[in-house]
Amino acid sequence: MQVSKAFSVFAQEAPEVQGPWMEMVQKLDSASGLDKKTEELAYIAVMAVMRLESGLPFHVQMAKAHGATRENRE
Repeated sequence: MQVSKAFSVFAQEAPEVQGPWMEMVQKLDSASGLDKKTEELAYIAVMAVMRLESGLPFHVQMAKAHGATRENRE
């Protein structure tokens, strides 16, 4: 999966923060009661509302990898 340019810059310019950030993200992910597809779709919705567009392509790919499709509305 390809990450956004903004996230790549973050990782490159602040590696001492990026590591703990990813650890926190992984802990939050493991605490979620949602299945991965629903979790990604919810995250995409929040990103769209907040106009955080740089991460959308990555999270759309992740949603698709977990079974999201235009036809699948379950």
